[in-house]
Amino acid sequence: MRTKKTKKENGQHNPKRKKPPLPLWRKILRAIVALIVICFLGAFGFVAATVFTAPKIDPENIYDSIAQSSTLYDQDGVEIDSIDYGQDRTIIKYKDLPEDTINAF
Repeated sequence: MRTKKTKKENGQHNPKRKKPPLPLWRKILRAIVALIVICFLGAFGFVAATVFTAPKIDPENIYDSIAQSSTLYDQDGVEIDSIDYGQDRTIIKYKDLPEDTINAF
């Protein structure tokens, strides 16, 4: 007795056969993964651009590249040196200004 083979068993297939549509949760998951990848690539590009366009720092002449007063600390938080750029300036918040200074302007 001869049995009828299916197209799949004969090695034949229908090339026009469509895949079933993806479920909604899978579409959402793909969109989220794509968004994460795009954000990661954007952040990587931003960091790379910042690193490559940053000015070079000459460790022998660091004092010339500082435009305001600065304090250098070691890894334990102990003050090593204080640097100023012609004038000893410190950035403070508005609320820390004396009342007379505020009224003077």
